[in-house]
Parts: sequence; structure tokens; C-alpha cells
Amino acid sequence: MRIDSQPMMLKEAPGAIAVSPSGDRVYLASPGIVGSLRSLRRPRGTVTVVDPHARSEVARILVGRNPSGIAVDPNGERIYVANSRSDDVSIVDVRAAAETSRQGRQATIGAGVQR
Repeated sequence: MRIDSQPMMLKEAPGAIAVSPSGDRVYLASPGIVGSLRSLRRPRGTVTVVDPHARSEVARILVGRNPSGIAVDPNGERIYVANSRSDDVSIVDVRAAAETSRQGRQATIGAGVQR
């Protein structure tokens, strides 16, 4: 494995970073504000999907408010984003590059993990 130290310019500072199991994608969770007056009142965060080899953004996915943690499942098919302001977890389908559901505080997530 070769580690390349060339920097990449980001549009905003990520609050959390995760790497796919294959190493071909990097996921950056950011609390960004997206375009409309409604989003200014209730800003949603984003997950930026980056191809580290091409040093380019390949997708930007809307998630909950103020994403502060991110994890990739072992097979790389889903990512889980902890949203601290909306007090929930966004579940993102990697292939679709979209949030498929959002689970609140009382939801069971994963195998036997309940809050």
C-alpha cells in the first residue's frame, strides 16, 4: 500500500472521516448548509464521497443535522452517520449515494445495539 501525501482542497472542514474497506472511497461528514431559506432554519449536513486516487468528489449526500460521526459497514455497502443536532443516525446506501433511512434515539441499529 502506498500512501500519497498530496493535499486535496475541501469546500468545508469535515467533522468526521471514514474510509471504505477497499480503500477506494473516503467519506467526509460535514455540517454544511444547503441552499434554501428553509435549509437555513433547519440546516442539514452532508457526506461528501471522495475518490482518493483521482482526488475528486464523486457524490454529496444529504443527511441529518450536524453529522459528527461516521462508520462504514464491513462489506462497504452502507455508511452510518451520527447526527448530533437531529439526535439520530442516517443510514446511507453507498451504491445509490442516498440516505435510505434515519433512525431516532430509540431505534435498534445493527446486531443487538440499542440506545
